[in-house]
Amino acid sequence: MHEKIIKNHKIRSLEPLNLKYHGSIHKLSIQVSIAFFKEALLDFKHEEFLSCIQALNQAIKYNPLEELFFSLKSFILGLILKKIEDALKEIEKALTLNPRSKNANNLRKTLLSLQSKKEFCSIYI
Repeated sequence: MHEKIIKNHKIRSLEPLNLKYHGSIHKLSIQVSIAFFKEALLDFKHEEFLSCIQALNQAIKYNPLEELFFSLKSFILGLILKKIEDALKEIEKALTLNPRSKNANNLRKTLLSLQSKKEFCSIYI
């Protein structure tokens, strides 16, 4: 499906690094990242979480400055796929971009709580 989105935007031969910071080309990069984000949201809705992560990775590739992409990826990794360590890495990236994000800070607290419970259980059970 990623190939379909790229073909629809007629940028198949362009790489994200070539798209960044070049005026209207930068705007195209943002549009492509939004298209991948929309795909990620559809995958999330259909509970296709691995496909959602892949679409988010593509969105991040085209726009690595969007906190929301990292936050959603962290949510899926941590709360759905139970990959707490990976989720914490992603939420830290989101907080680097926007340290005041209430949602990202709340998610980080939740992940840290889950991590401590997991460590407690592995020690005492």
